[in-house]
Amino acid sequence: MEYKLSLAGRSNLWFRIRYYWASSPYLFYHAYSSLRYPDNTVSKKTDLLIEGFGRSGSSFTADSFDISNNNNLSVVRNQKAITGVIKAAKYGIPVLMLIREPESVALSYKVMNPKLKFKNIILEYSNYYERAWHYNNSFITSTNDQSWERFDLLVKRLNANFNTDFSTSFDIKNLSDKVKKYQNEIYQRAYGNTLSESVKNTFNYPTSEKDKLKKRLISEYRDPKYKLLREEANSWYEKYKELSSK
Repeated sequence: MEYKLSLAGRSNLWFRIRYYWASSPYLFYHAYSSLRYPDNTVSKKTDLLIEGFGRSGSSFTADSFDISNNNNLSVVRNQKAITGVIKAAKYGIPVLMLIREPESVALSYKVMNPKLKFKNIILEYSNYYERAWHYNNSFITSTNDQSWERFDLLVKRLNANFNTDFSTSFDIKNLSDKVKKYQNEIYQRAYGNTLSESVKNTFNYPTSEKDKLKKRLISEYRDPKYKLLREEANSWYEKYKELSSK
């Protein structure tokens, strides 16, 4: 069975419209999301919002929180919607903003969504984090490396900043293995034991197959015509990386 991409993964125009729509508090995206995704949209019952541009580790980080807290949390994830940050701030809900190096994000996006152009991915990366910056007092930031390698310290930062009590009683290596096993079980239930390449390309953790595809794409991403766009995206990454150390 093949993985069915969303419209935003198949259309460059809709990809850009969708990110803009989900960033504006005046275009009713949150109301739409509440109807379309009632269990994964910020509400007063939400315990934690994990935000970030697409392919930044939201699903893996959210599953880490779920498993380490015995699935007793309401964690909203993978929305790619700044309107959720606005609502979370209003309700006093903790927000974790994830950021990953622009090159890694763009390559991962392209592997999963081959029809998207690097120009649009890089541009929307910068747009997303520029818009989110207006609300940086409402969240703590974590880089992809921090989420993967020092999840324990990330949880402690979150608890200290928001006066929460998320569990820190876990072994990092064991937790990572549990998350991968859990996600693989979800894929197999949805697509069967023999997974197609289109499904494997959506995995939320590194694989040798995805690494091979990224190597084929890296020269296109580094094309000089994208130089200014890459520089702007990298500057936003550095700003958030600095924020993540506080």
